[in-house]
Amino acid sequence: MSNLSPPNITFLDEFKRDFKKLKKKYKTLESDWGVFQKAFVAKYPGLLTETYRIPLGEEAGDDPVYKVRQFRCRCLGGGARSGIRVIYGHDSVRNVVTFIEIYHKSQQDNHNVERIQLYLRQIRDGERSLK
Repeated sequence: MSNLSPPNITFLDEFKRDFKKLKKKYKTLESDWGVFQKAFVAKYPGLLTETYRIPLGEEAGDDPVYKVRQFRCRCLGGGARSGIRVIYGHDSVRNVVTFIEIYHKSQQDNHNVERIQLYLRQIRDGERSLK
């Protein structure tokens, strides 16, 4: 068991828009998200099953970005193999997790690199303003 406090959780505005669109199509997404968040916080700072660090090279620095490939969506069936992907970043200095993107793999091939770069720039700008 970890002594770390639970992370502060934030969402990019783009994530909120993605979620709203998906929620219209997948009616159980709202409650499924609640289950996901509980599991995420319970496992923190560890990673959920089928969570992979997105290789960003030097650009990410000490702020990793992850892709969760197992998201349980009841209305899609198949358990954790629903096809929904969740991208999030972890700011270890401030203990903040920011959800960057959510999508279904049939509607989008891969994560949005430009959005991830925007997130990383926001973190760096935030660090400068703290100094």
